[in-house]
Amino acid sequence: MVEAVPNEQLFSHYKGGGRSSFQPKMMLKIILFGYSQKVYSCRGIEKLIRENIPAMWLAAMQQPDFRTINEFRGERMKVLMDELFEVMILKLIDEKYITMENYFLDGTKIEANANKYSFVCKKSRKVTFKKYQNKKNQFGYSSRHPSATFKEKSK
Repeated sequence: MVEAVPNEQLFSHYKGGGRSSFQPKMMLKIILFGYSQKVYSCRGIEKLIRENIPAMWLAAMQQPDFRTINEFRGERMKVLMDELFEVMILKLIDEKYITMENYFLDGTKIEANANKYSFVCKKSRKVTFKKYQNKKNQFGYSSRHPSATFKEKSK
């Protein structure tokens, strides 16, 4: 997926001169890999590159520090990063590597049998699901996939 991004689009954010930079596609790969491992901080991604073998492989044994990762993510690729992560998730759903059937965002409360004071934020969950459906449709993915159907808890 990262290889499909045109080089011109990536290198347009570099003005040239100075010390040679890390390969932008490699930087994108390690950041997206970090996101997929639920590591969002630059220091966490740096640690992931040092300690995780698949991350080392993606980084081609290079070790950019957290400042470099932050500058790349925050200044050079700010607009492109969110879009690429969304496309990656949608592609994984389409190829049935992951499902969104049991996916909940932070703060979602699920009713439990153990506590009678627990409650379910159904409206919040429906709104969030509709938002992701709209994003999915915006990128041209059909909602015919079985994981795209919203399953309500029956009472």
